[in-house]
Amino acid sequence: MKTKLKNLFITGLAALAFTYGCTPPKNLGIVKESIVYSKAPLEATIENYGAKIQALEDVVISHVSDNRIIMFGEAHQIYRNDNDFVIKLLPKMKKQGFTYLALESERTALGGLQKSLARHISGKELSPEEKFFIEIGAPGWRDLADTAKKEGIKIVCYDANSSEADNWNKREEVAYKNLNELIFDKDPNAKVIVYCGAAHLNSKEEYSPYAADFDSNLILNKGKKHKSLAYYLKKHTYDKTLTVSLIGHRDGIESDIVLNLDKGIVEHETKK
Repeated sequence: MKTKLKNLFITGLAALAFTYGCTPPKNLGIVKESIVYSKAPLEATIENYGAKIQALEDVVISHVSDNRIIMFGEAHQIYRNDNDFVIKLLPKMKKQGFTYLALESERTALGGLQKSLARHISGKELSPEEKFFIEIGAPGWRDLADTAKKEGIKIVCYDANSSEADNWNKREEVAYKNLNELIFDKDPNAKVIVYCGAAHLNSKEEYSPYAADFDSNLILNKGKKHKSLAYYLKKHTYDKTLTVSLIGHRDGIESDIVLNLDKGIVEHETKK
């Protein structure tokens, strides 16, 4: 019994680490906030939900041809709806020339859930424990990767691990460097789908409370400006990067398109 409890505890920590990237945030209060917000309202409670989601897909696809990078931002703790939305878009985006899926998972995974996911993506045989890690912590990411493979889309994991970055700005710098090394240095004109947490969609250099949660010293870093991955990618593509939030409006997160998948509505859309 003690061994089972220990394994469950370790699994929980691994899932938490994946949720927030390389390391859990110092301010765990955000966990309480994430538990309050639920993605419960689905087809059973929203009339014509399927048609509304189809309309949201059409909104995204209408912008695809004008951009080289499409960044989708999810809510890590409650992401199944977000995964399913992008999974349905992958075949359409492949037809538009998008041949890479870049996942916000560690490029050099140190262990736990992210290493299990990396091994699954690479086609390695997983142990029962690794399969359990993924089933509990990231089944949607697994399905997203599997669908990309079926569509012939190449998958890269680009995030920094905890040994490479102990603050937000460093983490985003490493992530951008990794994307260059994994994709753009080899294929400068590549069209890329980036799947990440919504906090990485901010394209302005400004303070972000979500980014601050990752900083190792909240006192020293309080109020400093943050550069997120979208900041670098929009510059890299001369603004041919589209950011799509899948979680509705959140304070401190800005995006070109804001979708509320719970309600099946567009909360904001940048005009062409």
